[in-house]
Amino acid sequence: MASSLPSFTLLLITTLHLAIEIAPSSASDNILSHDSKTSIRVPVHHRDAGKGYTKYELLYRAVQRGKHRLQRFTSSATTPFMGVSPSYSAGGENVCNISMGTPGQNKVYIVDTGSDLCWAQCKPCTNCFTQVTALYDPSKSSTYRNVNCSNQFCKDLLPSSSCDTNNNCMYSYGYGDQSTTQGNLSTDTLTFVTTQGNSTSLAGIVMGCGTNNQGTFSGTDGLIGLGQGPLSLASQQQQGNKKIAYCVVTFASSDVSHIYIGSPPLNKFPNNSQSTPIQKNDAYPTYYYVLIQGISVNGKPLSYPQSSFTLNKDGSGGTIIDSGTTLTYLPAQIIAAIKAPIYSSVKLIPSLFPSASGLSTCWYYTGGPFPNVTMTYHFAGGANMTIPNKNMFIEDSSAFFGFRLICLVTEPSTSLGSSLTPLSIFGNLHQQNYAFKYDLDNKMITFAPQKCSIW
Repeated sequence: MASSLPSFTLLLITTLHLAIEIAPSSASDNILSHDSKTSIRVPVHHRDAGKGYTKYELLYRAVQRGKHRLQRFTSSATTPFMGVSPSYSAGGENVCNISMGTPGQNKVYIVDTGSDLCWAQCKPCTNCFTQVTALYDPSKSSTYRNVNCSNQFCKDLLPSSSCDTNNNCMYSYGYGDQSTTQGNLSTDTLTFVTTQGNSTSLAGIVMGCGTNNQGTFSGTDGLIGLGQGPLSLASQQQQGNKKIAYCVVTFASSDVSHIYIGSPPLNKFPNNSQSTPIQKNDAYPTYYYVLIQGISVNGKPLSYPQSSFTLNKDGSGGTIIDSGTTLTYLPAQIIAAIKAPIYSSVKLIPSLFPSASGLSTCWYYTGGPFPNVTMTYHFAGGANMTIPNKNMFIEDSSAFFGFRLICLVTEPSTSLGSSLTPLSIFGNLHQQNYAFKYDLDNKMITFAPQKCSIW
C-alpha cells in the first residue's frame, strides 16, 4: 500500500539502542511468554555513541538523518514492491542489542515505533545488506518455528503476505524510502540481558526471517517494530500490558536513556503526569497521533490558522512525536508565529545565514545561559507540555569573530503530496528529560518531566 503520512495530530516513532533489565525485579535466566505482564527495562544508546564525534558533529549527523526521515514520512509516491508497499518509517537515531533464538544469537536492531514488523536478516540470504554480526541461522535455534498461512498474524500482514508450497507464511514489507524486507514469518525467542548479567526471554515472538533485504539498515541486523499494529512487539504483549515508555537524556551527554517494554513501574510517572488521547488515523494505524490544540510562547498564545493542526480525512496532516528525529518540524506559518515573540525577547544579533548543521533561525552569542524563553504545547484532554529553553535552543559550531551560534530546534515542515496541511514531527530535542508512556490498551499518551539519566 503506497501511502502518504498525515499532518498535525501527534505521532510517536521511537528508534532506540538496547541492553536490558526487568522491572521491578529481575530473575536470572527468566523465560516468559509474551502473555506475561512483566515489563522489561532497556538501556538505550545513541547510534553514534562511542565513535569519537564532537558534539557539533553529532548534531550535524543527527540533523541530516532527521531531514531524510522527514522526507520518508512525507513521501507520497512510493513505488510498490511486488504489489505491496506500506509506507512505514525506516532508520532512526538508535539501535539495540538483543539475542534471538535458542541458544541465543546476538543481534543489533533498530527499534522503531514507526513500524510494526520485527525482523532479522536470516540464512540463506539471497540479497542482504552489510551487517555487524553474522546472519541469523534459524536452523541452529530449537525454538524457531515457521508461521502457517492460516495463522491470524499472517492474515494481519495482508496484502503483504502470501503462502509458499508448504503453506508457510511469506511476507514482503516495504518502507517509505524504498527499503524492503522479504522472507518467512516465524516465531522465536528474544532474550534481553540486564546490566547485572541476568537474562530474561520473551518466548513465541512473531518475527520476520528476512532473506531478501535492502535499504537504509546497514550497520544493523534488522528492526524491532513498536507501533500500534498487531505484529509489533508492543502489541504482542498481554492485554493490559500493551504499553511502552521511554525517557530521553540530554543530547550528546554520556548518560543512558531507557525504554520499557510493557507497563512501567508506577513511580516512573508521578502525580504531575499528564495524558492526552491517541488520535485514530485509519490511513496510518501503525502510528501514534495526538492532537495539538494550541501553542504558547512565554505564556502568550500564538495566533495561526487552526487548520495548521488538522488531521484530514484522507490521513494527511497531523504531528508525529518521534524520538528518531532530532529537530521539531512544524508548518511554516507556525514557525513564523513562534519566531516573532522570540525575536523580541532575545537580545542577541540574528544570523543571516543557516548554521553549519542547516538550522535556519540562529543568533550570535559569546556563551553563557541560553535566552530565557519557554514554549508550551497544549494537547487535547487538557494536557500541557512546557518546553524549557534548553530544549528549544542548541549551540551549533559556526563561529564568526569569536561569536558562536545558538539556534532554534524547530524547522519548517513540508506538505504531503497535494495536501495543503504539512506533516509535523515533535522531535527528540524537545523531549529531553521528559518521560513518555504509550498505552495501546487505553489509547493514551502520558508524559511527565523527569531526570532521564536516573529514570
